[in-house]
Amino acid sequence: MSVSDAENPVHWDGDAANMAKALTPVMQEIEQQRQIFLAKKRSATNKTMIAVGVGAVLTIISFFITQEPAVLLFGAAGSVIVAVATWYLSGGGITKIYLDLYKREVFTRITQHLAPGMSYHPESGVSEATFEQSGLCSSRIDRYHAEDYFEGMVGKTKVIFSEVHAERRDTSTDSKGRRTHRWVTVFRGIVFLADFHKDFHGQVKIETDVAEASFGWLGRKMQGLSSGLVRLENPAFEKAFKVTATDAVEAAYLLTPVMQEKMLALREQWNSQVSFHLMNSHIYIALPKSEDWYEPSIAVSAHSTELLAQFSAQLLSVLRIVEMLDLNTRLWSKE
Repeated sequence: MSVSDAENPVHWDGDAANMAKALTPVMQEIEQQRQIFLAKKRSATNKTMIAVGVGAVLTIISFFITQEPAVLLFGAAGSVIVAVATWYLSGGGITKIYLDLYKREVFTRITQHLAPGMSYHPESGVSEATFEQSGLCSSRIDRYHAEDYFEGMVGKTKVIFSEVHAERRDTSTDSKGRRTHRWVTVFRGIVFLADFHKDFHGQVKIETDVAEASFGWLGRKMQGLSSGLVRLENPAFEKAFKVTATDAVEAAYLLTPVMQEKMLALREQWNSQVSFHLMNSHIYIALPKSEDWYEPSIAVSAHSTELLAQFSAQLLSVLRIVEMLDLNTRLWSKE
């Protein structure tokens, strides 16, 4: 079954067996490449083990000759350097080459089959500038990575999304003045951007209501101190989300009772602290998750229908947001 729009449909069935059958010639060629890559990887592992063994023997012999403890330290460091160099020179980095090949040749075609209006760019992602402008994260960002970028049309709605991992570098100083650094994840998951089905001019943020969830009525009172706070009539929505807006009347126009229920359903489906930002007649959605999606495995046969089914389910779960929020239903001035 597809979305009702004849233009840019989505095929929700995601029949992995039929897709695998259609891709048989491509997958046969990739499986041959996988076997070659596995052989190179085994060779790299064997050479690395030999290099480590030789380094260890030479280090021990040198220690007995010199009786210098420093020899052990330098020998260990040298063994690590030789092992890493041997691994990469022997083809130890071959796994990434295979994964990139599989994504380009298989996942790209699966995307076109399931959603002809969409394109897939595995090595690209939502830009850091777009992520920061979305307002989905208030923290400082010191390290940013995005991949598995999807872009195109679902029915009448233009969408883009990708995986994003944003981090902040925190520094602490102990009582002796020693400084330590650690990386803190401020967001990891899917960032989704789409046309909203209504035109508007202001901004509306719908964030997980941490205060009320943690402190109950006291947290609700604390919320009253927030600038631009908007109260809505749905108790479940009020409990789940904190809404702030530049225009309370426009916020009510956008967050109708029906839309509130749809956002609650989306939050329940993803079972995570989903947040939304309505801005510039678009909707930005942050979908936190800890797992890496859209990833093949060199340990799994290229013919695996389970791998195709997993990718299809992950892709369709994001595309279904258009349907869940009814974004293809254009209202009044939005065409």
